[in-house]
Amino acid sequence: MKQPASYLTVGRTLFISMIVLIIFVIGTAFLRKYVHPLPETVDMDKSTRSFEMMSVVLGLLAGGCMAGYFSFDYSKVDFKFKNGALLVSWSYISAIYLLVFLIMYAMRKASAFRIMDGWATFLLFLATYAFLNGLVLFENWKMAQFQKNDG
Repeated sequence: MKQPASYLTVGRTLFISMIVLIIFVIGTAFLRKYVHPLPETVDMDKSTRSFEMMSVVLGLLAGGCMAGYFSFDYSKVDFKFKNGALLVSWSYISAIYLLVFLIMYAMRKASAFRIMDGWATFLLFLATYAFLNGLVLFENWKMAQFQKNDG
């Protein structure tokens, strides 16, 4: 039985993971270079609290996107609506990526990373990468399943 072209192989998985890593490293480098914590002269209590609340709200939005993404079921989509289904699914993934980077922006601006140890920052980087990479790999796997079932 011939496998579909988008079947998730080890090589394809590594290729996708490498692309996600490159995108994540570029985003992280951008944040490190261009986003500076608030200066000491700013009222830190109000500003930090504002950025913390913004992080919470963005986290809630990201959680809503995750709920929408994982409730999306390709098996209930007719083949003729496949492209629309892919657009919806990838829109959720894009929104999650953007919200994660906005959360990281708010945390960096509020000096949250300044108080973290280097190893904890590295673990945060790895955990966030694993999460975002898992989303993309899971979506590719779901797409392959969708193509298998459509005949």
